[in-house]
Amino acid sequence: MLNSAKLATKINEFFDWALPVGGVVSTPFLGVMLDNLSTSLVLFLLVFMITLIGIMGSIPTLWAGFINVILFVLLRPFYYSAMS
Repeated sequence: MLNSAKLATKINEFFDWALPVGGVVSTPFLGVMLDNLSTSLVLFLLVFMITLIGIMGSIPTLWAGFINVILFVLLRPFYYSAMS
C-alpha cells in the first residue's frame, strides 16, 4: 500500500520489536482495567479499537501504518485477556 519496500520494511521492523514489548508493558494495566470496568464497556473498547485498526489499515501512509501497529500491539493482549 505504501508503494515502497523501504517504508514497508520500517513498519515491519517496528512491529517486530513493538509486539513483545507492548504485550509485556500493557499486561499490568489490562489487569487493572479488566478488574474495574464492566463487561459491556470492555466489549465497546474492543470494538472501538478494532474499528480504528480497520480505518488505519486502509490509509496508505507511513504514519497510519505506525498507528495501526501501535493499536494492534495494544489490542492483542487486551483481546486475549478479555476473551479468556
